[in-house]
Amino acid sequence: MSLHTNLTDLQIQNNNISSLDLSNNPNLNGLTIPNNNILTLDLSNNTNLNTLTALNNGMTDLMLPTTDTLMYMRLQDNSLTSIDLSTLSGLQILYLNNNNLTTFDPGENNINTLYQIDLSNNNIDIL
Repeated sequence: MSLHTNLTDLQIQNNNISSLDLSNNPNLNGLTIPNNNILTLDLSNNTNLNTLTALNNGMTDLMLPTTDTLMYMRLQDNSLTSIDLSTLSGLQILYLNNNNLTTFDPGENNINTLYQIDLSNNNIDIL
């Protein structure tokens, strides 16, 4: 997607995509990529991201941007064993159900903004 640097919204659902390079899309606000085969996703350059829907990908690795704009994330039905939310400071809604998480730490930045969390069907023993 590097040729489309002004892209603000991307929806690629129900495909067979296994990789996605969004490093040259700093204006991206919404990303909807459910039901693909994206195992690793690097969003560290997407600091304007507001919503992320990336469920049912088998994802094992996710790098998030340092931002206060990302408020909504749907990451259920993946294979995440951990997630670092410390770079986010405006997260309000988070779906992480049906992953392989063993711990969950919302981070100091999100403790006052998160109001909806689903951690069902993980392997969490420390909260």
